[in-house]
Amino acid sequence: MEKKTSISKNYIYNLCYQILIIIIPIITTPYLSRVLGAEQIGVHSYVNSIVSCFILFGSLGITLYAQREIAYVQNNIQARSKIFFEMIIVRFITVSLSIIIYYFICILNNKYSIYYIIFLIEIIANCFDISWFLQGLEQFKKTVFRNTFVKLLTTILIFCFIKNPDDLYKYILIHSISVLLGNFTLWYYIPKYIVRVEVKKLEIKKHIKPLIILFIPQIALQIYMVLDKTMMGQLVANKAEVGYYEQSQKIIRLLITIITSLGTVMVPRIANMFANNNKEKIKFYMMKSFDFILFLSIPMMFGLIVISNYFVPLFFGNGYEKVSILLRVISPMLIIIGLNNVTGVQFLLPTKKQKEFTIAVIIGAIVNFILNLIFIPIWK
Repeated sequence: MEKKTSISKNYIYNLCYQILIIIIPIITTPYLSRVLGAEQIGVHSYVNSIVSCFILFGSLGITLYAQREIAYVQNNIQARSKIFFEMIIVRFITVSLSIIIYYFICILNNKYSIYYIIFLIEIIANCFDISWFLQGLEQFKKTVFRNTFVKLLTTILIFCFIKNPDDLYKYILIHSISVLLGNFTLWYYIPKYIVRVEVKKLEIKKHIKPLIILFIPQIALQIYMVLDKTMMGQLVANKAEVGYYEQSQKIIRLLITIITSLGTVMVPRIANMFANNNKEKIKFYMMKSFDFILFLSIPMMFGLIVISNYFVPLFFGNGYEKVSILLRVISPMLIIIGLNNVTGVQFLLPTKKQKEFTIAVIIGAIVNFILNLIFIPIWK
C-alpha cells in the first residue's frame, strides 16, 4: 500500500474540491435559475428528493460502514481485500432490490415518469461507487480527482445543452451519466490495493446486522436532507415554493461543505486510532475539530444574514425574493450541522457508538416530521 497521506494533505485535497463545489454552482445556478425557472427547479428538487431515498436504501449505510471497516485494517491487504469484495456483493444485492421497488413505485403510471426513468441511471451508478474503499485507505487525492472530473464535465454539458425549461430531462441525464462515469474511473486504482480472495472465505452475513444498525440513523439523516422537500411537494400545489426552498438550501449546503470538509478526512484517521486504542490522540483531534468548526461557521452565519437581501437578486435573478427570507432563517444551521459533524460523524460513528448516534438523529427526525406537518401548510 502507498504511504499514508497526512491529514493536512488530505484536508488540502478535500478543501480544493470543496472550493470547486462552491465555484461551479456560482457559475451554473444563476444560469439554471433563469433558464429552467422556479417551477422546474421545484420539480427537479421534488423528484430528486424521492430518488435520494432509493439511493439511500440501495446504499444501506455501506459508505460509512465500509469506510470505517477498511480504516480498521488499512495496513492488512488480505483483510481489506476480503472486506472490499464482501461490500461489493452486499451493495449489488441492495441496489438491485432498490431498483425493483423503485420501478413499481416511481416509474409505473407517474406524472414525472420520464424524470424517474432517467434518474435510474444514477441509482445504477451507486452499484459502482467504491469511493468508500479509497477513503478508508486515506487516499483522498484519487477520489477528489474523480469528483473534480464529474463536476467539470457536468458543468460543460449544462451550458452546451440546457437552453429552456423543457430541457429539465437533459439536465437530469447529464448529471446521472456524469456520476456513472465518475464511479467507473475509480476502478482503475483498485488492482493496486487488493488481492484475490476465495469465494468460500467471504462472510456476507456478518455485515448485515451492523449495516442495518448504521442504516437506521442514515434514514433519519435523510429526513433532514430530503423529507422537507418531499413533503412540500405533496402539501403545496405550487412547485415554485419548493424551488425557492431548494435554492436557499443550495447556498447553505455550499457553505456547509467548507465547514465539514475536515470531517471527511478525519473519519478514517479516528477509526484507525480507535482500532489502535490511541484515546489521547482522538481527544486531541476532536478538540482541534471543534475549534475549526466554530472559527468558520460563526462568521459565515452572520455574513449570510447581512448580505442575503443583496445577494439573492444578484445571484438568482428576479422572482426569487423569498429566498432571502429563507436564508436568514436557516443560517444557524451552519453552526448546528458543523458541530453535529464533529460529535456524530467524526467521533460516534468511527468509535462504534452507533446507538448514541442513532437515538439523537431519530429524535431529531421525528421532531422534523411533526413540525413539517404543522408549518408547511401554513407557511409553504
